[in-house]
Amino acid sequence: MYHESNKGSALCSTNWRIRCADCPGKIYYPGPGETLANFDVHLKNREHRRRVSERVAASQAQAPAAAAEADATMQNLTSSFRRAFL
Repeated sequence: MYHESNKGSALCSTNWRIRCADCPGKIYYPGPGETLANFDVHLKNREHRRRVSERVAASQAQAPAAAAEADATMQNLTSSFRRAFL
């Protein structure tokens, strides 16, 4: 990508963005200022930590159910295989 002010030059634009996946609408632009430090502060924010905890808890709650479903599927396949070939 090229910056608009550098028409014809090969300088790359520095419009990088850091987006928080847990907090919609939170975008930080790292650069010469303290924006990267602001993102670090955001990561320590109580609201952000709460959202991360909720996401992790939800994924952990789904994991045992998925494992149980996979076990049941495997048992059904094993039973079907035994009936068909034994």
